[in-house]
Amino acid sequence: AQLLQNGEIKIITDDGDVVVDYGIPDEHKEVLQGTAKWNDPTADIVRDIERWQNALVAEGYVKPNRMLMTQKTFGYVLSQRLLKTKIRNRSRYIKWCICSGGW
Repeated sequence: AQLLQNGEIKIITDDGDVVVDYGIPDEHKEVLQGTAKWNDPTADIVRDIERWQNALVAEGYVKPNRMLMTQKTFGYVLSQRLLKTKIRNRSRYIKWCICSGGW
């Protein structure tokens, strides 16, 4: 979890501490504030994800099409009002992805 959340792994032992830093640039470690935090039901999660995808593409990386998240974070996604509206508008596509194992 440390690697996915922070871009590094800290190993703490009695013999000494080791930090393995994967070199994730600071601009890829956005910290959301206020109502932008995903635990706020008015946060625009889809726009955040699209912004992060576009930033990576602009830097020459392949557009990410999968996301890893904790169950708690996924709960925020499921309870988010704006996302529910967007899913309703695309419900046939969403059902296809879930049923066919796509996504």
